Amino acid sequence: MGKFESVLTWVFITSFVAGFDLCGTVNGGYVKYNTGGGVVQGKLNVHLVAHTHDDVGWLKTIDQYYVGSNNSIQGACVENVLDSVVESLLRDPNRKFVFVEMAFFQRWWLEQSEEIQEQVRKLVDAGQLEFINGGWCMHDEATCHYIDMIDQTTLGHHAIKQQFNKTPRAGWQIDPFGHSAVQAYLLGAELGFNSVHFARIDYQDRAKRKVDKSLEVIWRGSKTFGSSSQIFANAFPVHYSPPPGFNFEVSNDFVPVQDNPLLFDYNVEQRVNDFINAAITQANVTRTNHIMWTMGDDFQYQYAESWFKQMDKLIHYVNKDGRVNALYSTPSIYTDVKNAANESWPLKTDDYFPYADRENAYWTGFFTSRPGLKRYVRQLSGYYLATRQLEFFVGKKSTGPSTYSLGDALGIAQHHDAVTGTAKQHTTNDYAKRLAIGASEAEATRSSALSCLVSNKSRDQCAATVLTFSQCQLLNISYCPPTEEAGDGKSLVMVAYNPLGWNRTEIVRIPVSKTLLLIVSSANDFIPRFKTRVTRGYKPSTYKPSISPVFCRCGICLGCYSCFSPTLNRYLVSADVTFFESTPFFPQSSVYESQGEEDDLLIYTVQPMSSPLSQPVPSVSRPTRHPVVHFYSRRLEIPYSDPPPTTSLGDPVPHTNHDSDLDLPIALRKGKRLCTYPISSFVSYNQLSSCSRCFVTSLDSVPIPNIVGEALSHPGWCAAMKEEMEALDANGTWELLPLPTGKKAIGCKWVFTVKVNPDSSVARLKACLVAKGYAQTYGVDYYGTFSPVAKLISVRLFISLAATYDWPLHQLDIKNAFLHGDLQEEVYMEKPPGFVAQGELGKVCRLRKSLYGLKQSPRAWFGRFSEVVQEFSMQKSKCDHSVFYRQSEAGLILLVVYVDDIVITGSDSAGISSLKTFLQTQFRTKDLGLLKYFLGIEVMRSKKGIFLSQRKYVLDLLTETGKLGAKPCSAPMTLNLQLLAGDSELFEDPERYRRLVGKLNYLTVTRPDIAYAVSVVSQFMFSPTVAHWEALGQILCYLKGTSGRGLLYGNNGHLNVECFSDADWAGSKVDRRSTTGYCVFVGGNLVSWRSKKQSVVSRSSAESEYRAMAQSVCEVPLKVYRGSVVDEVHQQFNSWIYQVTRLYKDKEHAEIEYTIGPIPTEDSLGKEVITRMTANMVTDKVFYTDSNGRDFLKRIRDYRADWNLSVNQPQAGNYYPLNLGIYITDNKYELSVLVDRATGGASIEDGQVELMLHRRTILDNLGGVGEALDESVCVENVCEGLTVRGNYYLSINQLGAGSVWRRTIGQEVYSPLLLAFTHEKEETWKASHLTKGTVMDSDYSLPLNVALITLQELDDGSVLLRLAHLYEEGEDANYSALAKVELKKMFTGKTIRELKEMSLSANQYKSEMKRMTWKVEGENGDQPSPVRGGPVDSSTFVVELGPMEIRTFLLKF
Repeated sequence: MGKFESVLTWVFITSFVAGFDLCGTVNGGYVKYNTGGGVVQGKLNVHLVAHTHDDVGWLKTIDQYYVGSNNSIQGACVENVLDSVVESLLRDPNRKFVFVEMAFFQRWWLEQSEEIQEQVRKLVDAGQLEFINGGWCMHDEATCHYIDMIDQTTLGHHAIKQQFNKTPRAGWQIDPFGHSAVQAYLLGAELGFNSVHFARIDYQDRAKRKVDKSLEVIWRGSKTFGSSSQIFANAFPVHYSPPPGFNFEVSNDFVPVQDNPLLFDYNVEQRVNDFINAAITQANVTRTNHIMWTMGDDFQYQYAESWFKQMDKLIHYVNKDGRVNALYSTPSIYTDVKNAANESWPLKTDDYFPYADRENAYWTGFFTSRPGLKRYVRQLSGYYLATRQLEFFVGKKSTGPSTYSLGDALGIAQHHDAVTGTAKQHTTNDYAKRLAIGASEAEATRSSALSCLVSNKSRDQCAATVLTFSQCQLLNISYCPPTEEAGDGKSLVMVAYNPLGWNRTEIVRIPVSKTLLLIVSSANDFIPRFKTRVTRGYKPSTYKPSISPVFCRCGICLGCYSCFSPTLNRYLVSADVTFFESTPFFPQSSVYESQGEEDDLLIYTVQPMSSPLSQPVPSVSRPTRHPVVHFYSRRLEIPYSDPPPTTSLGDPVPHTNHDSDLDLPIALRKGKRLCTYPISSFVSYNQLSSCSRCFVTSLDSVPIPNIVGEALSHPGWCAAMKEEMEALDANGTWELLPLPTGKKAIGCKWVFTVKVNPDSSVARLKACLVAKGYAQTYGVDYYGTFSPVAKLISVRLFISLAATYDWPLHQLDIKNAFLHGDLQEEVYMEKPPGFVAQGELGKVCRLRKSLYGLKQSPRAWFGRFSEVVQEFSMQKSKCDHSVFYRQSEAGLILLVVYVDDIVITGSDSAGISSLKTFLQTQFRTKDLGLLKYFLGIEVMRSKKGIFLSQRKYVLDLLTETGKLGAKPCSAPMTLNLQLLAGDSELFEDPERYRRLVGKLNYLTVTRPDIAYAVSVVSQFMFSPTVAHWEALGQILCYLKGTSGRGLLYGNNGHLNVECFSDADWAGSKVDRRSTTGYCVFVGGNLVSWRSKKQSVVSRSSAESEYRAMAQSVCEVPLKVYRGSVVDEVHQQFNSWIYQVTRLYKDKEHAEIEYTIGPIPTEDSLGKEVITRMTANMVTDKVFYTDSNGRDFLKRIRDYRADWNLSVNQPQAGNYYPLNLGIYITDNKYELSVLVDRATGGASIEDGQVELMLHRRTILDNLGGVGEALDESVCVENVCEGLTVRGNYYLSINQLGAGSVWRRTIGQEVYSPLLLAFTHEKEETWKASHLTKGTVMDSDYSLPLNVALITLQELDDGSVLLRLAHLYEEGEDANYSALAKVELKKMFTGKTIRELKEMSLSANQYKSEMKRMTWKVEGENGDQPSPVRGGPVDSSTFVVELGPMEIRTFLLKF
């Protein structure tokens, strides 16, 4: 029986295996697989393309990836991949493999023996190993400039041509995050590629294309060239990995094809069926009977035989099955059969940006990520272009420094995880390091070339370098040692080289150490005001030190001061300044004192004490009278003397003899004693007007309850509480429910305030129920917050403007402000204190409406209020969201809201009345008339101005702390007092200390004289001591004697913004840090001030003063400086965003320089910084962005031409990559913005253009990098976030005229002047060096629509020349025309012996390039031919270029 079973089994297996015609024995022996089949007509052909995707840096550096180190991050070794692939290909001549990244291959190739190299050449010749794409890397398509894309591709193609005499036929951009139009026509068709293949397209786009089988299209990326530069584009159905179940990497868990019948896991039939099912699935979304399987993934084939064994078996058994045909293939073979199918293909004419791989996941932030690296790449790209030109002029050397290292580093940096900013931080650092090394070697090349050129030597005479030229790599931070160092009696020589080939006018800005410089041009002309005109070629200038200025004021730029010279009668900029701090700027008599005028004088104190601050605070001595300067007089000590006792009306208190009381018991005797320092001696209302006195006494007549019991016992407050409860009930604010399990109820409390009528009487007592929102939990009962609280600076600025223009200040009160917003979250609150519902014991309030104190209440209320106000045509301020304004012909209306208190002012009286009426229709509002009492601030007005005081707040504070009878003191803090942590025993009640410091902090709203003292005691909130408490006591004693002080805002006849700052150097004995004090005046009125310890230790008094000035400038939003060459507008948005706008006299655009960082993340929030420009233009959602710095593409907001867009990200989904710029148009104008690096841009609203300049995140985006985009810079183990500086350029032109500006300035931004510096005596320089030179004919210049983008001597002595037409067809009436370049004049003095036109990457003759013809759906007949330049006549050597044409030549001289 057992034998019979064995026979049956044997017969069955033999029958099955025989069906597949296996070679060899049936006992698991050798099998020769048939893998040599090709395409089979009439069957579904599955093209297996074996590939590996090897990033030249991502999670690891390029070196680590190549050798396989640092595998704790990622197990990857490209060296193993290439070794293993070559060995596997040699085993079977039918196997094929494609490779892309030549930066890796070249490393491997140079390490191989001649025998291995010969074997690889045979594999390439046989088509087994094919190079596709063939660039130095797989470059990005969003953040690369087209010149960089060309250069890195040429570097790889040159290596392939030199070693294998092959030209790649297919593009393979499988991993870049979106795909550009320039990639299609320029880096595709113009390279000689027939196809381009990629994986990443928008998820909505892919879904639509799979339905209508349009994943494969004919892509015409150029409007100018149309069908003449079209290419077959293949978007993969899913990704660039194999279908599920067919990834055979040795380290992966996969099911192999098990064809040994003696093993239990025999599965040939199952795996064949799996293969066929996957093939049919893909065929259902693809046209023709050919599909491609991308058999590989990131850094795979480290053991290639693991893949090839499985593919050998699949090809063998699938083909024997006969339902489909499988074959080894390449993208070139696949494209050939697609073309031969004679199919009509869909047409694609734009690009594949922006890219989202799923809902709410747009890959648009990387357009800006790591802006420092992006700028460095762009800067060195222009430098590489210029240095190669200089290298050609003097002859490329076979040994020594060259430009190759920089070209290699730039080629690597174009990788789609490099310049994009999507690599790990340590990898990004490696990219920057390579660029710096390459730049250093190129600098030596440039120095040698310039030395030769200015010495007027021929190539053969330039072996020895005579001069050493230095370059300033850090001009962006105003650091240039060659221009700042002493020249040992020699003059500074600057050579400016212009690589453009056309004349240009530039302003050169360099830092210098001398105060004044005389600038002498190459023509021995004196150049005033640092302005030079530079022609093509190079132009040296010498700089000589001159006289020094005699008078200084505040600096106007980073690291320098503006100095006035009476001799020259002009301001000069210098960093070499000596300060004489012992000499006052104004004479001592200019410190203003109170004049004691009596007419309704708004000063409470009987004896105003002009006491100084005990610590440095800015002096406000001014040439005009200022009412509050007695707060700020410094270095002037006025001793305090006790005032004579007075009655409450100010009359002297009669002296009483108390000797008769000496026999009484001490307790009774003390009880009868009068207060030595009664408050009545220091407060008087005699100088107030009757109206103001009525107002003050009304406030004092109403006590503010401290506890609920006091309020309930007072009829007025009890009625106010009941009124509040009735309003809450009528509004349906809550319902009473039992507290659900797992939920917690937050507490609540009553807050009491007084509202005042227009006639200064008490309007009403207001009781507000406030929830204890601090007990809420984020993510449980609230998610978002926003506090609609105006900045107090805005409030003071309001009052200053009202005083200056004599505008009325109107006050409105909105009842139950927060009850107007619905509550979305589930929030439970305890029942209000003092009110218990009958029969509802144990229940809590489930809130349905927002309530005071809740985290989300301000957001809900303010959203409603903002909508209503904007319905009245009010606009929200960009600087303060709680400020609204409306400008019309009738005048200006300003509104500021602080929770539920509203203040309105302006010149449009009728409009203000209409606004108040409108608000009354929308909310329960009460018109309180003219502003009297606001946020605890008393506001009174007289003919002198508007006076602000917190007198009642001070008196209440003194009453609460028991200091009404204390002896007053002359200063809030003892002179030179140093408070330290732990300097005495701990204070017994730290909570009381914190409460008091908090109340004093609010008092600084109108009391800048205590700002320093309060800032000092605020430093010890965590663990206060008795000494700290005593310091608080001194502040209170000082307040008793000055309770009526405040701020007076008057009309000073101007609106100038002025800032005063000071600092005490190393004033803190604990950490040696200095303290900054500053104050800001607008229109002569004090609106902002601060006293704060500096964040770092200053090394000198000058540094501490400078840091104080820098902090004070943060408060000044705008500063304007005018000069003879340039006007500058400086803006400090906050402590980490600074912007300078420059308007040059002979330029038609604005240059904006920004400095951003470190972006703060202490609030645990990542941030993206944008700049937005708004114009009064109707743009109908349309804007235009460049494609890799070349063509401009039309964009429409919230729209895609290829599918119906489902908008889920209105901001991120409308961002596009910028390399040149962005512009918008209407029927009259064009607004254009150009950038200095790759960045992201959009037009989110009509008439707006915005750029994202910097970004920093704190969370990983789960895209595979494994770390947040949290760049930091570390110096001596101290790290902070990255700070970046950059420029963008803004121009407004008539419609149709903007293209000339964009193209011309764009090219000048990309190719700036190359500056080099040395030191030499002026006489010696002029005697032995050329002062001006050019390689062109002196009377010739390139046409303004043509750019010289490559001039490079190759290793074989030939010269690579590329010329690019800058304009698209129809872009400009004059420049979108055929251009001509005369090579004889361009290379004057040289004889051109041979000229050959080449493909874009110079790896094949242009005449030998063959293009495939494709049929396009809906097209019949030929398409119009673009304008292109004709053949070059060897007798004239005139090159013609049509619009957008780039022509490449190899020359021999």
